[in-house]
Amino acid sequence: MPAALDEVRRDLAARRIDPEILQAIELALAEGLNNAVLHGCRDAGADASVQLRWGWEPARFIAEIRDPGDFSAEQASLLQDLPGEATAESGRGLFLMRSLCDRVEHARHPGGHLLRIEKGVGSPVVVVETDAQVAEAAITELGAAYETINVLLGFSGALALAEPFERFATRILDRLGELFPGVQLDVWVATARNGPMETVGATTGEPRLCLLAEEAAVAGEEILEQDSEGGTVFARPCSDPGAGRSVFTASKRAGDRFFVSGELAILRAAADLLGAARAGALARERRERETRIEREIEIAASIQASLLPRNLPELKCWRLVGSCTPALETGGDFYDVVPRSDGSVLLVVADVMGKGLSSALVASALRAALRARAGVEPDPGALLTAVNRALAPDLIEVGIFITLLLVQISDSGGVPRIAAAGHPPPAVVAPGAEPRFAPLPQGPPVGVIADWTYADAPLEVPEGGTAVLFTDGLYEIARDGGETGRLDDLLEVLRGISPELAPDRFSAALIDATAPPSAATGDDRTLLVMRHLHPSLP
Repeated sequence: MPAALDEVRRDLAARRIDPEILQAIELALAEGLNNAVLHGCRDAGADASVQLRWGWEPARFIAEIRDPGDFSAEQASLLQDLPGEATAESGRGLFLMRSLCDRVEHARHPGGHLLRIEKGVGSPVVVVETDAQVAEAAITELGAAYETINVLLGFSGALALAEPFERFATRILDRLGELFPGVQLDVWVATARNGPMETVGATTGEPRLCLLAEEAAVAGEEILEQDSEGGTVFARPCSDPGAGRSVFTASKRAGDRFFVSGELAILRAAADLLGAARAGALARERRERETRIEREIEIAASIQASLLPRNLPELKCWRLVGSCTPALETGGDFYDVVPRSDGSVLLVVADVMGKGLSSALVASALRAALRARAGVEPDPGALLTAVNRALAPDLIEVGIFITLLLVQISDSGGVPRIAAAGHPPPAVVAPGAEPRFAPLPQGPPVGVIADWTYADAPLEVPEGGTAVLFTDGLYEIARDGGETGRLDDLLEVLRGISPELAPDRFSAALIDATAPPSAATGDDRTLLVMRHLHPSLP
């Protein structure tokens, strides 16, 4: 023990350390070594040993004393103060060291007990034995500063390229590998919020370092400690947990010296730059995703608009008015009017499940299938059956279904025929009568049961009356308080609109009366108004 203290004393004497601080360090080390020999080695046998390691950081002296004992941090916490019993020895050494030093910590290490003490020395530590040594230390420090600046400028230049995060991380690891030969360097990233962390690039991180990275990510703090194998490990989070977990780790083998302040400065700066690169990469991904979504919405809106008929036929017995008011996020609603070879006209109102480009594409396929078979199938039920059998296998595979109404009207008289696939029934209004929903034979939505046979039935609309074909966006409106409108609410709305209004004004009034509080809270609202003309009405 005297030899170890003599070596420390020579190192302290070679530095401009205040004599009182020097004496405090000597006394604390002597007390720590004494405890290690008397207590830590007491039950360890004749070959027990005590190790003393010390080093310097700017303005700070750090020492570690290792012994084979089992003194724990919990025991230390019970010995914060000077013992009350004047003759008691237990706790006096720890109290003395805490009084002399700025920081005293106890920890376990693979061989037993570790005591770490730290003491501020007032000013950055510089060896001053000779003028030559002073000059050499200054040159070394200046060289390290220039090296740090050079490295950071190189990293900043790479960051400015806005390259993919993996490429940037690999670039940093390669450069740091040249500066720190023999040091294991890894960048760990978790792509999912609670997913496992994996290394970036060609490195294959060790499990112990993965656990260290996880610990640093959860704590959100830097870790610098000795690992179970006797090496020194460094871990620093590169980003906030909410921005996607990423951690930079560096590991030295057992027997290598601790990371010094200059090395830590470079490692910390590299971790922070990795964090900036990670945040930038995530921001670019978000922008690309938002741009892609916006583009898909534009395409979907264009497809939806192209599905709507540009002109509606002028008929003697019926006046038709159509409207499709898209919500903020385009869906798969549409209506269509298809003239048939026998002189009749097919009316279509459909609602494809979901939103966006996929729904618009399915709606386009449905429209094409209906038009292709409209001249072949004799009635709405047969047409709906044929279209369902053609589309259902593909729709079932992707998990999409369609609700729709088909109505066949004739300009030569006769009662319209209607078929439905999981769709709300038409509302019928007439002067002097209560609004009502028309009875109709229901079948499942298209794309649910491939071999379903749909039936059709007459749709009774009196002269001067109006039938309204619509999608659920007309009544499923989010109101104040979080409640959503019901189908029966539409009848109440219709009671407030005069059935004697011209069809275009009637349609506009219905659209206004069912407007949601905002576009963000509504669905597409599609309707097709069919007025059974009466000579005295427009």
